Amino acid sequence: MTGGEVGAPVLDSWSPPLPATPPVRTRFARDGDRVRLVVSLLDPLARELLPLRELRVDLDGERLAVVPLGGSVGGVHEFEVSGVEPGGHRVRVEVEPEQLDLATTVRETEVTQSLPPR
Repeated sequence: MTGGEVGAPVLDSWSPPLPATPPVRTRFARDGDRVRLVVSLLDPLARELLPLRELRVDLDGERLAVVPLGGSVGGVHEFEVSGVEPGGHRVRVEVEPEQLDLATTVRETEVTQSLPPR
């Protein structure tokens, strides 16, 4: 190796990871004729999660639910959608932290979720 010197890492500059908004996972669940959209806001590996203000869920471009979360850090939420036909459906989820700033923005997730025929 030529030129320059390799120094020891500067340990004083380390800072702990910032709290995170939990990842969003969605799926359809069927129980007989009942169909539910399950929205999971869980991260068992996170060291610290942000307190959440609100969960907003759209299905195929229509608002399905707005759920105040009151500072909780996640959980599993189920929404009755029994009138939905089998096939692909656009699911959009927004998770808003209690305090918004440059480091903590609204997390938006949009996926196509498939509901298989019965």
